[in-house]
Amino acid sequence: MIDKDVYVIKPKKNNLYGLGALIIETLKYTQYADQKGYIPYVDWTGFNTQYGHNEAENAWNYYFNQPIKAIDLKKSKYKIHYSNEEDLSFFQDEIRIKKSFELNTKIQAKKLFFKYYSFSNEINIRCNKENVSTEKTIGLLLRGTDYQKLMPKGHAIQPNINDVVREIDFYLKNTNARKIFLVTEDYSILNSMIKIYGKKIIKLKSDYHIKDYQGKNVLALEPNSLEQLGSTPKERGAQYLTKLILLSRCEYLIVGNTCGSWFSFIISESLREPYIFDIGKY
Repeated sequence: MIDKDVYVIKPKKNNLYGLGALIIETLKYTQYADQKGYIPYVDWTGFNTQYGHNEAENAWNYYFNQPIKAIDLKKSKYKIHYSNEEDLSFFQDEIRIKKSFELNTKIQAKKLFFKYYSFSNEINIRCNKENVSTEKTIGLLLRGTDYQKLMPKGHAIQPNINDVVREIDFYLKNTNARKIFLVTEDYSILNSMIKIYGKKIIKLKSDYHIKDYQGKNVLALEPNSLEQLGSTPKERGAQYLTKLILLSRCEYLIVGNTCGSWFSFIISESLREPYIFDIGKY
């Protein structure tokens, strides 16, 4: 007897999209499933993300637990519904999950995420092993590489170092912040921040950065650059998600406007207003 409906969420994005963007899309469809009373099931099989070894694996399960374990959709006793872009028109703009750094969006998106999902055991172990103290700490997320060199049209403009230093100095002077947890893929940004702030900068014990990005393609299409962030797709995703979780635990946030920084914002325990470099689009 079928007594539950399952809503299978399959990404519509292609493999150019990062983990943060895919999480946002997943939450949009999860909101629809929640409203309809369906059980959401995120399925990344048959989809070439940046984070799976092959299309036969459900890379979502590397990083997150979900309401039901892996199921054979063809043999399932559940009544199956598949996500469709038209489903997103079910909600009016003002209540639809979107990339917004407003407090109402944070409360709405956080409640929805943790109602259905949690971090996998592997990700929790990684976070605990890092033993990063986030008290009196500024969480700083800065994108470089393809954002700085290619300035992709339609994406949020990222701040320059001078603007970042101005805000950090303000926080160090006017709050109890004493350290800076830096999340960046760009070695030149890491190097610049260490030159300015020295031992105040903290990062993962085994952090990876790109040292020789050529600027010919977006990062997702630069395999030589991607491999500098981890030897496998799974490792790169796990590294990045670990950083985003630790970033979310920092007492203060100063971040570029990205999908990753949005995810850290919505899962954060702090109700302090973050500083977002919202300076338009390329």
